[in-house]
Amino acid sequence: MVVPYAQGLTIATFRQTTSRADDPQLHTHAVVSAKVQTLDDRWLALDARYLKRHQRMLGGLYQSVLRSELTHQFGVAWGPIVNSQSEIVGVPAELLETFSKRTTQVDAALAAKLADFRSREGRDPTRWERAALTGWTFGDLPERITVSESNALPVYAWPGLRVEDGHVCVRLFPGAEAARRVSLAGLQRLVDLSLQRDLGWLQKDLRALVKFDLMLVGWMTGEELQTSAFESLKRHVLPGELLPALTQSHFNEAAEEARRRIPGVAQQLIDRLT
Repeated sequence: MVVPYAQGLTIATFRQTTSRADDPQLHTHAVVSAKVQTLDDRWLALDARYLKRHQRMLGGLYQSVLRSELTHQFGVAWGPIVNSQSEIVGVPAELLETFSKRTTQVDAALAAKLADFRSREGRDPTRWERAALTGWTFGDLPERITVSESNALPVYAWPGLRVEDGHVCVRLFPGAEAARRVSLAGLQRLVDLSLQRDLGWLQKDLRALVKFDLMLVGWMTGEELQTSAFESLKRHVLPGELLPALTQSHFNEAAEEARRRIPGVAQQLIDRLT
């Protein structure tokens, strides 16, 4: 890959032959260094937005090269490509199913989440809602990182969580305070995504506000009241302060605290309106 204004990427690769469920699965993990060396030999932080934006395409390219190499070395043929993946022709379906325990686990968990969503919402999830149902982990971010050196002195940057077009991105900032200023909104968005099921039930509970339709004539519709109430209550339950540190454990605590605030909050609002 050509990296403008730099001498390329530093990447460590780790090839593995099994999945998390110990099924046969040849794949490679690639760890990309956050530093790049410029053409004048300075070391700066990598702008990884291109890699993130085209992550799916790059993964598909890897799968394509892997298939080509396996065909060249072993003469195997491939079936139809679905989501960049393909099975080796000639492997019995029963054997594929036996060695697809991880896929079965993921599919079963997703099917349960989809069934719950359809029962609650009365419709199929959108592409973005479906993506939120697949699950993810927060991970641990360092307090600061060294991005370059100037006159033998380290130059630091502070990671923060910034919301961009509905997505939460990790960005580097020149100071800790600048990172903190944007990170609360990012944290709230991530907790929002992690509590989709709980917030969905809150939304369903607020449908009881439809009985106020006649009282709202000329002001707002019952549906508008439900939407306004949901956004207001969501702001109430989501974290109001930034985490002590951007780590998985602190995020789990914040998400669990927000989850505990949800039960009964809709009924409390309805009781106040009656």
